[in-house]
Amino acid sequence: MNEELRPQLDLQERIWDELQSGDDTADVLAWVDDVAVTLSGSVTSYPVRAAVEQMVRRVPGVGAVVNELSVVLPERECEACFGLGDAAALHP
Repeated sequence: MNEELRPQLDLQERIWDELQSGDDTADVLAWVDDVAVTLSGSVTSYPVRAAVEQMVRRVPGVGAVVNELSVVLPERECEACFGLGDAAALHP
């Protein structure tokens, strides 16, 4: 193995260990480039999105986090959002 990559691979492993400890991180991917981590994938709410970012920031060795996580609301919550949108359209 290239010894120059060892620190980056170690950081990647620590990040994966941390993400596996979370309940809502099954669809989260993390890409490590030096000490910068890019998060991608999806989560079920904005609070979970923020919590995942903070979880990764706490990992020793992480210098920066780029959060590209998408929030995909559960279907029942999306139906409620559409209801709000319809109500707003009726009352401009």
